[in-house]
Amino acid sequence: MNRSQIASALYRDTFYLLVWDHKHGHDLSLYSTHAKARHCGALLMRDTAEEWGEDVASLSDDELWEAWTELSGETEFFSIQQLKVDGDGLLSERIGLGR
Repeated sequence: MNRSQIASALYRDTFYLLVWDHKHGHDLSLYSTHAKARHCGALLMRDTAEEWGEDVASLSDDELWEAWTELSGETEFFSIQQLKVDGDGLLSERIGLGR
């Protein structure tokens, strides 16, 4: 990672939360881009489908996202939530970090 990438990561104000809602609860993963979250979701879907004996190899990632709820018997759901970091500086001031 070069300095520019490190600086970009340190000052990022938007993240993407991948939520996998299933019968055992929720699995949450945080990503720096929507594309990375979506890709990881598709990988999880493919791994799970394989465990179930379902062949989803012919489906594109987009098709898999569209079909997932039906494939899971409407028992599992994936979503991606965009999260913005509060940038008003109040927390920084309270813990003495300044602006």
